[in-house]
Amino acid sequence: MLLIIIFVIPLYAIPLDFPCYDETWTYSNLTGKCYKPILGAQKLTFSDASYACKIHLQNISEVSINLIQFFDEDEANAVVDLLSRNGFKETIWIGANRSDAKQPFVWYTDGSTALFSYIDWSEGTNSGNCIEFSYSTQPIPGTDKWSVTKIVDNKPCDLTRSFICEHKVPLCTNPQGGFNSTTMIFKPPIMAPRSVVQVLCAPGTLPDPIVPGSRLSGFEVDLSLPRGSYKCTGKRFNNNPNSEDPLKFQPQLFYSGYSLTTCSSVRCNQKELDDMIPKYAKLVSARNRITEQVFGSHQVNQFYSYGNVISIRCNPGYLFNDRTTEKSVSCELVPGSNTIGEYRGYSGTLLPLPTTCEEATCLYEQAVIQPDSNMQPYFIVMKSTIDVMNLTKHSGDPYPRGTVIRYFCKDGYESINQNSELNITCGNYGQWTPQLIGCIGKQINFHHFL
Repeated sequence: MLLIIIFVIPLYAIPLDFPCYDETWTYSNLTGKCYKPILGAQKLTFSDASYACKIHLQNISEVSINLIQFFDEDEANAVVDLLSRNGFKETIWIGANRSDAKQPFVWYTDGSTALFSYIDWSEGTNSGNCIEFSYSTQPIPGTDKWSVTKIVDNKPCDLTRSFICEHKVPLCTNPQGGFNSTTMIFKPPIMAPRSVVQVLCAPGTLPDPIVPGSRLSGFEVDLSLPRGSYKCTGKRFNNNPNSEDPLKFQPQLFYSGYSLTTCSSVRCNQKELDDMIPKYAKLVSARNRITEQVFGSHQVNQFYSYGNVISIRCNPGYLFNDRTTEKSVSCELVPGSNTIGEYRGYSGTLLPLPTTCEEATCLYEQAVIQPDSNMQPYFIVMKSTIDVMNLTKHSGDPYPRGTVIRYFCKDGYESINQNSELNITCGNYGQWTPQLIGCIGKQINFHHFL
């Protein structure tokens, strides 16, 4: 008996490393997304277009499908490249809108503000609460290159426009080799299937000297990769060459086998900060605004690193000339540089700082008897054990630290401590202690005898 075995091979088998549902979608490894004009160039209102994307593949996958979005200039450029390579010139809706003209435009998938600082547009001053996107090309004279102009504008949402749907794909995660997300970044910024990414030191950090070490081997090592590189690939679920739920795509990450070169923070000039400290002041603490790590006064050597907000405080009994006790200075990057640091005032602090903190004084305005204070119109000021003055009004000058002022309650009134007089003292931080709040009516207790 003759046994005949027939292999059925799809005419258009989908590559096993293709992460989209099928090849009617276009994939970008720069954005880690799949794109498709599901209705061709057909035009719909914003809400109808959004809904058409939402329900596409709804019986096949739980992947979230939305109108096209781009969160930065690199992603916008990738979208333009996608459109131009596919010859798509229609104006399209993108997935950003606003509730009314007083509100900002937001990406409706996550509610984040839609910013287009890299595109010259009306900033939403036109009428309309939905955003359209288009692009134009222009040959560059004398070259074989073309310039691209990206165009966004807000329009009424009930107008009809073409649209393109997008969805994310599973990305590679958990890089081997000592990746530190605080001091290192990827370029491109995501590890998307079909991409090779390079690890760089993050802005504000510098590479440390390379430490010699052996190259590891194993399933996750690709010996063709240079040091500091990762390759993200993957395969379709069960190696299925046909249409498949994109959420079932299985990414796989490979690295070079070498440990990554570590990165350390850029440091601002230590002497410059030390020279900045006013007389009668000192460094007290630092907090890194990126990592939220806090350094105490015993860790001063850590204060000078990029991202640190450094607190400079006057000594007890002294104040800055604006009557505050503390100033903040941050270590930032020089504009245009990722490797050189400079100090800047932080949270309202202006540089340069005063050269000295001044001896603390208290304002006489905070010690004035108010009409409803129920106190006698005279008081005693004691600046020292021998400097005692009986007064009916203040001289108008601040009082030195340690000054005590004694006030007297009117008949029938007493202090909250049930005394006929009360004292306030000018403290180390230029504040009267306690605050002058006046006298209150005496509490009369009636005793009943049987």
